[in-house]
Amino acid sequence: MGESNKASYEFNIGMALQFNTPFRDALTLGRELGAKFGWVDLDFALGEVGAGGIDSIGKRVEEHGIKLMLLGNDVFSRLYLTDIDLERPLDNAALSRDLDRLVAAMQAASQLGVDTVLAHSFMWPGNWSSWPMRWLSRGGVIAAIDLQKLVRIFSLVLEYAEKYDVDIAIGNLPWHYTASTMNFRLLAEHLGSPRIKFMWGPADNLTAGEFDSATAGFRNIRPYLHSLHLKDLHIRPIDSDGIKRQNKDIDYRPLGEGDVDYPTILRNLRDAESDAILAVYTHFEIEHGTQQDVMRIQFDRLRGLISSIEDD
Repeated sequence: MGESNKASYEFNIGMALQFNTPFRDALTLGRELGAKFGWVDLDFALGEVGAGGIDSIGKRVEEHGIKLMLLGNDVFSRLYLTDIDLERPLDNAALSRDLDRLVAAMQAASQLGVDTVLAHSFMWPGNWSSWPMRWLSRGGVIAAIDLQKLVRIFSLVLEYAEKYDVDIAIGNLPWHYTASTMNFRLLAEHLGSPRIKFMWGPADNLTAGEFDSATAGFRNIRPYLHSLHLKDLHIRPIDSDGIKRQNKDIDYRPLGEGDVDYPTILRNLRDAESDAILAVYTHFEIEHGTQQDVMRIQFDRLRGLISSIEDD
């Protein structure tokens, strides 16, 4: 990327609109902070607007000068792939319900003019909430039968995506099969559809043990990149006797204060002239203040990170 292009490049900055704050207040804050794009959980938004329904969501967002770039919910997030039959996946009642919810999100996206909906990639076997399980799920090898199931299920999803003319962004929560950028790319290549995109959470790569996601990870997902789920964290070390005595294995922190290499990520996005959207989230807490204050801190830190690479 030439120097003139570096100087003219602008990051697409957005935010999550669901973070323990009423929807209308989140939109007002987004306008205050200069967010151009919004990502919202459809079930949350519908609950907030009441009888106004989907059209009311669109009206409220438009009034605040924000463009919805992603509709999401927790579809497939809490389902074990091992419980699903390869030949008859929709015999699984929970999968069938989640697919119905995903199709409803596609319908809403089509109605609102949103081009992408969010889906997840199922849970690895075991106790997803435990730290060892997260390490074991570290992009580990996806068994052939599990890859076949993922391809079959997401092929069904893609049939609906074509019908409603929307793309599918797959997330990478650390207890999911696409916890690593390598595993996402494996699935995307097997699906072979331009509608498959990636909502990249580099912090979640870290909690799944992928420490090179800022560089090698970016190369893996660059052709599919839709947006980034921005949060930061510090991984707590295990005590010398191998026992972790804290209640939590990670500390969420303001952007730039954790272990995620955001300067490298931002440089790579800029140098690739990526149009991916930076979707800022909160996650950490402050002693005296609200989650709206946390979001203000996140935006301030993000802009500081962007300024820090301007002369590179």
